[in-house]
Amino acid sequence: MSRDSLNIDVYHKGVFSPNPFVYFYPHKVPVMGLDVCNMDFMEFKTYLQKLINNRCRDMYYCLKNQSLVDGLRELRDEDDYVRFLDVGFDDDDNQISIYIDDYHEPLLDWIEEEKLKNGTVVLKHMKMMWTRYCRMIYRWTMKLMMRTFNGLKLLILFLSQKNLIPERGIEEEASDKVKKHPIHDPNQKWDTMMPELGMKFSDRDDLKHMLTNYAVSKGYSLWYEKNEATTLLVRCSKNEKGKPSCPFRLWGSPMNKENSFQINSLIDKHNCARQQILGCLVTYKWIGKMLIADILERPKFSYRKMEEVVRKDYGLKC
Repeated sequence: MSRDSLNIDVYHKGVFSPNPFVYFYPHKVPVMGLDVCNMDFMEFKTYLQKLINNRCRDMYYCLKNQSLVDGLRELRDEDDYVRFLDVGFDDDDNQISIYIDDYHEPLLDWIEEEKLKNGTVVLKHMKMMWTRYCRMIYRWTMKLMMRTFNGLKLLILFLSQKNLIPERGIEEEASDKVKKHPIHDPNQKWDTMMPELGMKFSDRDDLKHMLTNYAVSKGYSLWYEKNEATTLLVRCSKNEKGKPSCPFRLWGSPMNKENSFQINSLIDKHNCARQQILGCLVTYKWIGKMLIADILERPKFSYRKMEEVVRKDYGLKC
C-alpha cells in the first residue's frame, strides 16, 4: 500500500455514554487505501459525510493500541488533521479509527471525570492494601514477641504511637462486598421510585413506567430523545431550539440475550423548575394504570372526576 494512503475504520450512528465511557451500537464502515495526503481537512470531512450519508458534526480519532478513555482525540481543524495523519502513518499498517458523535456530547469532559474517578478508586485500593500489609506485619511480629512480656509491651506501645493498630481490633477483617445491581420493585410506592445506575427491569415498558412515576412525583419534564426497541435515551426539559436544557441524562438498553432492560448510564442531576404539564411521558395508558382501582370500583367513573383525581393526587393538569 502507498505511504500516502490510510486504512480507516469509520464508526457512526452510535451513542457515547459516560460512567463507564463507551460507544454503544455503532455502524462500522471500513475504508481501504484512502489517499489522505492529497486532501486538506475540509476535503477529508466532505468525503466522510458523503461516505456515511450524514453530517459529521463532531469527529474524533483514537490513538493506536489505547482505549477510548486514554486515546480519544478531537478532529476539528487543520492542525488536528495533521496530528491525525501522523498517528495514522506511525507504523507500517497505516490503520486508524474515526468516531462520529451525532449528539454533540461533552466527551472530553466525561473522560476527565472518569479518569479522576478511576484515580480515586486506585488510591482507595492502595490504602486498603497498605492496611492489610500493616495488619500482617503486626500479627507476625506479635507471634515473634509473645515469648517475652516486656517485649510485647514495647511492641504495643510502638505500634500505637505509629497508628498501625487497627481501630476495630486486630482479629477483625473488613469483608469484601461484591457490588450487586439493584432490581426494580414494581410494587414499590409509585412516588418513591427513583432511577439508579445499573438498575434492572423486567422489560422496556417497566423502565418507562418507573420513569413516568419518577417524573410525576418530582415534577420533571422528561422526554425521549431515543425510544427504540434496543435503545432508550431520556433527557429533561427543552430550550427554545428543542435542545436539552437540563443535565439529566439516562441511557438504557436490553441485557444480553434477555428481555430485561438495564440503566447503563445515568446523570441524575437537575437544574429545572417543577412542572405540572409533563409532556410525552404521561399518557392515557399510564393514567389508566394508576386509576385502575377507582375505575373497577366505580364503572361510571366520569372524565371530570378522573381529571379531578389526576389534579389532586398527582399534581397534573390534564
